[in-house]
Amino acid sequence: MTLPRTILVLCLTASAAIAAEPSTSDILKVVTRSIPSAASATPTPTTAEPGVFFAGHYSISPEVRRRAGPPMTGDHLYLLPDGSYLYTEWGCLLPETIADKGTWTFAGGRIRLATDNSVSQKPARHDRTFFPLSVEVGGMRQFFVLGFPREYNYFREKTAPPDDFMFLLCARARIAELSASDAAATKAQLMRTAWNPDFYR
Repeated sequence: MTLPRTILVLCLTASAAIAAEPSTSDILKVVTRSIPSAASATPTPTTAEPGVFFAGHYSISPEVRRRAGPPMTGDHLYLLPDGSYLYTEWGCLLPETIADKGTWTFAGGRIRLATDNSVSQKPARHDRTFFPLSVEVGGMRQFFVLGFPREYNYFREKTAPPDDFMFLLCARARIAELSASDAAATKAQLMRTAWNPDFYR
């Protein structure tokens, strides 16, 4: 059976996107042109399990607010230590609303999200692969996650070394760590106040 041309093109495009995922060294080569302090963030046996090491609330860096003022729209990524995640969006007329949720894993230097499809993902609203990075910003070392393919490719195309601002716009900073008890309370609150899957139908 011959595949229709449209389906064949889509399959080839998807395969190319998968094959094009950069290595950790490639990522660092691109990022360190703008931020020389950037390093891969990877837990070791002497630090913590990935679920604890990466757990936190990730969003736009406070440094962006300091330099450019408060944004008009945005999103939040909550990586919870139990291996679940919540992704929310907000805007001028949109209160914080859960746009996706599911589970996350860490392997091969990547954080990967797997949606539970409880909220419509057509079209997909965000990246599902993230490169965790440790970066010095404002004199402090912080965790960031840079999404692939959208965020990484946009940053690579638009950045103008040695300016670090484009990285701060594209990546999400960990603005708060989340312990098991904090995560449970955060998840319960968001499910109570931000759960509205009908908004995305």
